[in-house]
Amino acid sequence: HDFASSVMKPLAGLDADESARRLTALRQEALAQAAADRVDPATIAFRATLALRYVGQGHPIAVPFEGGDARMAAESFHALHHEGFGYGRPDHPVEVTTLRLSASAPPATATLPVPDAGPDADPTSGETLLRLDGVERLVPLLARDRMRPGTRFRGPAVIEQEDTTIVLGPQTVEVHASGTLIVRI
Repeated sequence: HDFASSVMKPLAGLDADESARRLTALRQEALAQAAADRVDPATIAFRATLALRYVGQGHPIAVPFEGGDARMAAESFHALHHEGFGYGRPDHPVEVTTLRLSASAPPATATLPVPDAGPDADPTSGETLLRLDGVERLVPLLARDRMRPGTRFRGPAVIEQEDTTIVLGPQTVEVHASGTLIVRI
């Protein structure tokens, strides 16, 4: 997640104490979101950046803001601007648009849960009327949560899932070992 605080002031006028207060507030927001997402706070990596631009420019460049060091942020900005645009203006005033804190954590598990439909589960939950190529026909209505890895079938069909509905034409579908649907055209 990213958490941001609008600043809109010259980099030269950026106050270290104010920046620290803003970062603390953003960190508290991040920890509250982590708690809501049931993420262990000990696993979170935080990264602070400043969005900087030359006064008069429209688009800022994100630069690291390590330890609240505005001088280092300015040096990084000039170097990144030169790298990206072929020129730098170290003598030109720089302004801060945004202070941002990114919070990331590794996933709780490296694998996604595979639906456990049971060995005898039949994914067919009925039939539904479907119009394909201008022709209406009854096609199988399949329940996604009852499709086991290795299940294979040919459309046309409609697959219902908790968060989506998939309309399958005359393709073949196979449920991969990971639980992912693989559609072959």
